[in-house]
Amino acid sequence: MKLQSRILSAVEQMDVLEDLRDDFDIACAGDGADDKQRAFFQRLSEFCTYIGRNSEEIPNYGERHRCGEPISTATAEATVNRVISRRMVKKQQMRWSPRGAHLLLQVRTRVLNDDLAGDFARWYPGVRHPRPAAASRRCLTRRSA
Repeated sequence: MKLQSRILSAVEQMDVLEDLRDDFDIACAGDGADDKQRAFFQRLSEFCTYIGRNSEEIPNYGERHRCGEPISTATAEATVNRVISRRMVKKQQMRWSPRGAHLLLQVRTRVLNDDLAGDFARWYPGVRHPRPAAASRRCLTRRSA
């Protein structure tokens, strides 16, 4: 089989996998197949099933990269891990407990998603928020510019 220099689409890639699985199914059906071939066929079948069921959820990293979109959250995860681990070490004078860190991160996530003001309005219906979170963020952005 001659290697092609073009990039295969997801459908074409799945077709190649299924063809390979079918070829191994035929090869393993006979008496000449050894345990390694049968094990490979089993793993290949599981892989094809996984890809077939989850293909809609698997991101196309090449397409994302070409569009200038991030393909990894490693930088954000590393930063979060560094900040949290610094606050949770025993040498820190005011350290976080695991529960406290979890609760703080939940609140921070609600703030970043602009959900916290709605939560407070639901919990305390009589309290009025002076301005929406998005408006205050714009004001901060203008001041810092």
